[in-house]
Amino acid sequence: MEEHKEDDELIVDPGFGTKSITRGPIILPNGRYNVVRKGKKYYDAYLFLVGVPWLRFLLILFVGFLILNSVFAMFYTIIGVDQLSGIEKTHSLKDFLSALYFSVQTFTTVGYGAIHPQGVGANLISIVNAFTGLMGFALATGLLFARFSKPGNSILFSDIGVITPWEDKTAYMFRIANLHNNKVVDVEADVLVTWLEKVQGSLARRYSRIDLTIDKITMFPVNWTIVHVIDADSPLYCKTSEELDAIGFEIIAHIKGYDETYAQMINASHSYKGKNIKWGKKFKLMYENTETHIELRLDHINELIDTPLPK
Repeated sequence: MEEHKEDDELIVDPGFGTKSITRGPIILPNGRYNVVRKGKKYYDAYLFLVGVPWLRFLLILFVGFLILNSVFAMFYTIIGVDQLSGIEKTHSLKDFLSALYFSVQTFTTVGYGAIHPQGVGANLISIVNAFTGLMGFALATGLLFARFSKPGNSILFSDIGVITPWEDKTAYMFRIANLHNNKVVDVEADVLVTWLEKVQGSLARRYSRIDLTIDKITMFPVNWTIVHVIDADSPLYCKTSEELDAIGFEIIAHIKGYDETYAQMINASHSYKGKNIKWGKKFKLMYENTETHIELRLDHINELIDTPLPK
């Protein structure tokens, strides 16, 4: 992160630069950057297979398994299935299917024993067939482990922020909760604001970190409402929704914490534009106390109630 002073004001550039003047959100609702790369293609099969949805991942594995075994079945058919004992050559599709069944048995090292190779050609192909199977299962196992061991995005953000009374003042708030029933500890919040400003006749993007009443909590058992007091030093001071939209105002929240289940740090980001900020509202309590436990209602994270703002 680069920090520099300009006009006696601390400008924080989190990496987007001052020339990124798009009025679209910097952070998308799924937490990804709103950046589309063009001009040079780079494909990383590992990143794709680790990040692709589960159903598509399993489908890719199954289709790849069928394609590889079909290729080996074609080679067995070309040299003649009579080099595979137990298979009678018929000069029909049955030859290919029989070779496919044998390839699957070799690929998976099942080896039922009903069919085995005889002759140099069939034995050489079966060697490569078995080696490919071993490598294929090693790669598939590694990908499965990587997918299971990858921390999921367990931080749930409210879709909206509110400007509401707080201890005889006015404050901006949004809230987060842990989607999973695991322990996340030492949770920290870092909140930036960004807006467009005219500098020497051209638009430039400005950044500033805003103060929070609490920016770190040790435990995260229920929800956490993150509060920024709007005083004379706040970039939200005396601003309306229309004014915020006019300057491309955006609040960028970054949350990090330690997930004890995965034994590693987790990170999550979210952004709030002017249209996502509600004035004269406050969040409704999203957990209830019972005689035996606390019940956290994740589906209530966006529920609001009216509250008058101080004049």
